[in-house]
Amino acid sequence: MGSLKRKPLSEQVYETVKGALLSGSFAPGDRINEVDLAAQLDVSKTPVREALRRLEAEDFITITPWRGAIVNEFARKQIVEIYQCREALEGLAARLAADTIDSRGLSRLRKILMQAQNAKAPIKLAELNSQFHDMILNYAKNSKLQSMLSLLNDVILRDRNITAFNVKRRDEILDEHLEILDALEGADSVRAEACARRHVQNGLEMAKRMLDQESSQ
Repeated sequence: MGSLKRKPLSEQVYETVKGALLSGSFAPGDRINEVDLAAQLDVSKTPVREALRRLEAEDFITITPWRGAIVNEFARKQIVEIYQCREALEGLAARLAADTIDSRGLSRLRKILMQAQNAKAPIKLAELNSQFHDMILNYAKNSKLQSMLSLLNDVILRDRNITAFNVKRRDEILDEHLEILDALEGADSVRAEACARRHVQNGLEMAKRMLDQESSQ
């Protein structure tokens, strides 16, 4: 993370630290030192303290006396519940998009998948994965659905950043995205929803395996 030069400092610090948390730069259990962070971002401790309090309210960290800010680990139950909601919502998005997507949208999705297949950097792949889902959501043309998915966005982004580093899951995601695209190209709303739901279910299974591995260490 580099120094901050624009925007209100408290907002910049919040966005920067939150981005680091979502990207995995801070692992669960890591301690975030307020003084060190302020020095790294070239700001005073006040905006750092405000940002950390905001992140604590969002359950990203826990601030305790004498220990400072500790990065939280998502509870298994919380992750399962979020994936259950995401499965229903992204399934609905795919079903709606199958009825509205045009040739331009299909061409763009195909291009995104080609770029994803050739992506070398995990962060770039995570970005392309987000573009793929965002385009489907846009073609669903349902603002309430967009609002609901945005509430889950922090965990969704964290998941995409983590899975982008897992070679096996990367290949599976590409195959699953191709299945969704094929259903959209065939204007098959039932199949599009089923493929999108299965895609999220597979992501949940990987998340469970990772949680099991962490708990056994």
